[in-house]
Amino acid sequence: MRPHSILVMSLWLGACSAEPDHPARSLTTTGLHVVEVDPKLFRVLTDSIPSPTAHYYRIASQADRSAQPPDYPPRLPLRTVADTLQAIAHLLAFEHDTRRCGLPIMCWENLESSKIYEEAEREYSIQVEALFLINQLYYRAPFRFACYPALSDQTGQVQSIDGSVVHRAYQAYRAWFKRLKPADFAKPDGIKPDPLANSGIRWY
Repeated sequence: MRPHSILVMSLWLGACSAEPDHPARSLTTTGLHVVEVDPKLFRVLTDSIPSPTAHYYRIASQADRSAQPPDYPPRLPLRTVADTLQAIAHLLAFEHDTRRCGLPIMCWENLESSKIYEEAEREYSIQVEALFLINQLYYRAPFRFACYPALSDQTGQVQSIDGSVVHRAYQAYRAWFKRLKPADFAKPDGIKPDPLANSGIRWY
């Protein structure tokens, strides 16, 4: 990843940290959709998937319909906790979307991380990307909570496209979302309610 991309990602995450609701500053989210992207422009670490021939996609705001390579994470028009809650609700609606995300599975916490992804599957789906983006809207340091966009269970089974592990994660995130309070966004990451608590599922 280019150094300036990391800087942009860091600034974006800081800007999207939830802040108290203020009606005058609210910019209502108009929804999210999936955009097909040119893998030659969008993908990084393309050697992880030799000669990709499938179609690849990304999640974007309704105002963003460009096929050009975007900054990651996507820039969503969020200004308040209410906007963020609405965006999370939209992201939860992407369950069952198994189209491939335009990025390969990689460590977002630290490109020099000693934690190695050793699974055979090198791609992940839009439905997994949606949960991965929820983490980025919720946590101040989301990649410490989930550095790889892949999910595993107590048996060590890892899924990044589809399957029971992914859908159990969605069940856990929906239960968490029902209990989520605006005040939870302001809490330090270490004491925020964990979306996967007691689910038997964790991020890789």
